[in-house]
Amino acid sequence: MVKVFYPTRIFADSYFLASVGNNIKLLSPLMYIHASSGMCRKMQNVVLATDGTNAVDSKVISDGKLRAAFSLMEIPPFLKDEQDEFSRNIKFCISLAGEPPYQTTLLTTPEKQHLYLNNKHYNHIKSVFIKSGIDAEILIEYYYKRFITARDAKSDLEY
Repeated sequence: MVKVFYPTRIFADSYFLASVGNNIKLLSPLMYIHASSGMCRKMQNVVLATDGTNAVDSKVISDGKLRAAFSLMEIPPFLKDEQDEFSRNIKFCISLAGEPPYQTTLLTTPEKQHLYLNNKHYNHIKSVFIKSGIDAEILIEYYYKRFITARDAKSDLEY
């Protein structure tokens, strides 16, 4: 598998997971992105373990597809007492941006995006981007094209 360096890590909230479900059109590219990351191998795309478990338990997404596209991460101790899920997710994305590639894109639904953008903890932080709907799909497609380009370049060198 080729190694690709993506500009941001991807964090998906529970609403994004519910909207994607078992949609292979979005999950398949996410699987390749997740597996090919040169900077965050198998940690490129993340969801909180509680959100992932809830999505699997409610039959929104199969466990295999979830784990192929995302790594499940436990809520860090410093966020255990955070009651507001939107504040918690923003703070979690900020903590993810403390490591390379030093930026995180939070994927959500159009209905919930304003709750992140208007959250007091967001305040246009330069290391966290919030995408939903078509913007989220465009980002996934862009990252997937980076993977395809790297894979094709590697196969050209092998001939």
